[in-house]
Amino acid sequence: MRFEFLGILKQIAGSPLQVVQEEPLRLHDLLGPLSTRLGEFVPYGCETTEAQLLSNLSFIRDGKMLRMEDRIDKDDTILVILPATGG
Repeated sequence: MRFEFLGILKQIAGSPLQVVQEEPLRLHDLLGPLSTRLGEFVPYGCETTEAQLLSNLSFIRDGKMLRMEDRIDKDDTILVILPATGG
């Protein structure tokens, strides 16, 4: 599974994060490795709640936003972006 960071997140996180794992994992299970790259965007590491995470970041697979319980397969590419905001 590969996480590609877009926009300002690319400057913060650097190169894509590659996670080598044969079994599917929930997005929640990947908060540890993501927090090492994204720091305060994942404020409490593995203890970050869905509301806290999704207020800071959006995770997109095949044009659809992922939730914390969604499973990610070994061949998936996930785009990590800042959430849409506006008024």
